[in-house]
Amino acid sequence: MLSQRRSRPLARPRQIAMYLAKKMTTRSLPEIGRRFANRDHTTVIHAVKTITRLSEQDDEMKKNINQISKDKFLDFLFGFAKHFLHNKNPNTSRMQIRFRIDSALLKYL
Repeated sequence: MLSQRRSRPLARPRQIAMYLAKKMTTRSLPEIGRRFANRDHTTVIHAVKTITRLSEQDDEMKKNINQISKDKFLDFLFGFAKHFLHNKNPNTSRMQIRFRIDSALLKYL
């Protein structure tokens, strides 16, 4: 995922991961790009547009992306809930919780 190579077998999974990062988090495009081997925000835009177009044209691609997002989201929720229960702090604001959720979710993608 972090390789600099642009071959389709490497690029397509990276594009899907960028797409999911954009759809499932509130992180900015530059921040998502930085998480993927310091890619430019325009690369993230291209990835989102490409995967959106492919999922609209190909039902199998759409089904696979939906399954990946469900699986990753459930894995993430389990891990985050486990972490949150062990580090419970009543003074944590909603914004801090959302930031932690976004950070943890990006690690899962």
